[in-house]
Amino acid sequence: MILRRCLYAYLLLVKLIWNHLPTLLRGLSLGRVYGRHLHGLVRLLAKRKQYFATFFLRNQAELELMRRLLEQKAHGSNLDISVLACSKGAEVYSVAWTIRSARPDLTLRMHAVDISQEILEFAEKGVYSLTNGLDVTKGSNDEGITNRGDMAWNTARDQNAPMFERMTDKEVQAMFEIEGEQARVRPWIKEGVTWLRGDAGDPELVRLLGPQDMVRANRFLCHMESSRADTFLSQGLTWMCGRGSRRRWAGNRCRI
Repeated sequence: MILRRCLYAYLLLVKLIWNHLPTLLRGLSLGRVYGRHLHGLVRLLAKRKQYFATFFLRNQAELELMRRLLEQKAHGSNLDISVLACSKGAEVYSVAWTIRSARPDLTLRMHAVDISQEILEFAEKGVYSLTNGLDVTKGSNDEGITNRGDMAWNTARDQNAPMFERMTDKEVQAMFEIEGEQARVRPWIKEGVTWLRGDAGDPELVRLLGPQDMVRANRFLCHMESSRADTFLSQGLTWMCGRGSRRRWAGNRCRI
């Protein structure tokens, strides 16, 4: 216990130094060695568990890549996309909005998969609070956060920054219907989305989902224990990257 506390104190010091290193220095060989040392400490001391923090339009470059991959898609054809570990739905709706805005001629069919039935039910509603963007899971006494099923509670759940912080006002208006302090995903964005409880590492998932044009599955291996992550990679990703020219791996840059 004493050793672990000392390691935590050391980790805080290493992180503090890293956060103040100039970007140029981080890119040098010595900076990369220091970064790997910090990463090793985080892996050693991190408590791995499921988190639901997410953002709308989280990765604009990734969304642009998905849009460009569709440039050769035949006019009026079907498009099947699965989003694994979909969490609160922000990334599902971000993908749907991006694709439907760029290619309204396509018939988009999406599967949104997460292991938590509770978070799936919240995501499917597509209604988010604009009032509280902070993490209320750490004992917040804010008025209006009444219970675990509350919309404001779920919106802020595990967040250390608002879900909307990466969006412009124009993008918010385009994606949502604003009703007071609530943001409701526009119906045309929600069309064709099927919400499914499932384990991304389950080899039966391929049978349930069938062939997909794109599979988006990232930002959740880091929350797994190493052995669990290895199982997922060996069993759950085989069907995404290993068989068939129709499937594309947009999540971790493996693309066929």
